[in-house]
Amino acid sequence: MSRIDGATNVSEIAEETGKSAEEVQALLERLVALGAVSLDEPARSQERRQSPAPAPRPSGAFRGPIVETNAVGEQKHPAASLYDSSELDEAVDIDLARRRHILDLYYRLDHLDHYELFGVAPTVDKKAIKAAYFEIVNVFHPDRYFGKNVGSFKSKLEKVFARLTESYDVLSRNTSRAEYDAYLRAQSKTRAFDAGQVESAAHQAALQEVMRRIQADASVESRGLSVPPPGSGSLPPPSARSAHQSVTPSPSLPPRSSSNPGLRPSTSMRPSDPEVRRRALARKLGRAPQADGKEPSSPADVEEQRLLAAQVGTQRQEWAADELKRRYQDRVAAARDRQVEVYTRAAAQALEKGDPVGASNALRIAVSLAPDDTELALRLNEVAGRAKHELAASYIEQAEYEERDEKWLAAAQSYTRALAGRPEAKIHDKIAHCLLSGEGNLREAGEMAKRAVMAQPDNARFRVTLARFYVKAGMKQSAEGELSRAATLAPTDDKVTDWIRRLKRELG
Repeated sequence: MSRIDGATNVSEIAEETGKSAEEVQALLERLVALGAVSLDEPARSQERRQSPAPAPRPSGAFRGPIVETNAVGEQKHPAASLYDSSELDEAVDIDLARRRHILDLYYRLDHLDHYELFGVAPTVDKKAIKAAYFEIVNVFHPDRYFGKNVGSFKSKLEKVFARLTESYDVLSRNTSRAEYDAYLRAQSKTRAFDAGQVESAAHQAALQEVMRRIQADASVESRGLSVPPPGSGSLPPPSARSAHQSVTPSPSLPPRSSSNPGLRPSTSMRPSDPEVRRRALARKLGRAPQADGKEPSSPADVEEQRLLAAQVGTQRQEWAADELKRRYQDRVAAARDRQVEVYTRAAAQALEKGDPVGASNALRIAVSLAPDDTELALRLNEVAGRAKHELAASYIEQAEYEERDEKWLAAAQSYTRALAGRPEAKIHDKIAHCLLSGEGNLREAGEMAKRAVMAQPDNARFRVTLARFYVKAGMKQSAEGELSRAATLAPTDDKVTDWIRRLKRELG
């Protein structure tokens, strides 16, 4: 691989490595099959370097330069990073391209929805779904490999085929497809909100881009400001206007000076005229200047005057530098305030459209830019709380679908997220039920079940869930006590009765 540079051919690689052309060709055929290298066009070879005429090559030999193609391989095969490439080397009766296809889909099953699995849009009709199903099942049906050695690919084919069948069953019936589409819509809402709830890489990238724009705006507005050299005359006096007024904001985005106590009118003082400064410095040095204002005549007076002029120049330069720094900082603050206003208005527009998720994400950027603005932080908390409450229904809808699909741990996670907007006893019980059914965290299941019973001690079904936890934890007496209470609370509830009977059998 160290000889592959995008310009060499088979003969050159053979010459440099000491191998025969046949050995090199066999190795390269394997590397091309694995997607590690690709052949380039001969014309590109000529552009990159002039090579001597190659020796005669055997029939079928590679022509043109050979290029390492790790990046290309990754783009063609998005699941390649999810499995060990050595799985492609298994000695089975499946060609390499199909092996890669099987592995790519097998390792992405959990990340694809039913439509993505078939490679169709959610709007297609039944006919298109059926055609896509039969096309892909033609590759993954285990019966196609009857009598062949497929090794570990057998279990992978069976799992993919089972998922394909499940997806087709869901999408081929109107009722189940409508339920699944509703689940996807709920999932889309909750994913958008989840992305905004954490300091994700996307949020940080967006914030960094906003800060870059703020710095760029401040730099552009400061280009007209310069420090005159010593002796060229005094600087123009700083404006008496506020720092916010020193920058003209967009008419649609007025500055937020009233809400930002850190920005205030400039109080910097321009140095007085040179004669006044000279007299002030002379007094500091303990020598009064000549009353007639004439130039000193003695060498000592001349030296003193030179020192005074030097000190005046130094002070003036320091003042000018401080003034430029202050004005730049004021411009940064003003530009930041304008960006805060942009996101605050975006949040207001999102709320008008009934989108609390988008509003809370916009306000989160605004609060990041103005962390000391308590009013803005309170607004974010209010909107985020509203978004959580409204999204709780989407989380619950998502969890119920996952529960019906027996994806217990995913359902438990969705119910847990619903708690933020709806901290109800029923949700605690649902979390416990899903964790117990899916062999999840037993301690967490017990905690959720206890909270549900504490909130509604007369609910027999909650008592049954707690009894299930005690059975799994090996706490027989506690389990029997909860089952007895459940039977007393709901003697005619068939579901409670069935659970009591089942759990008593487990207790022996």
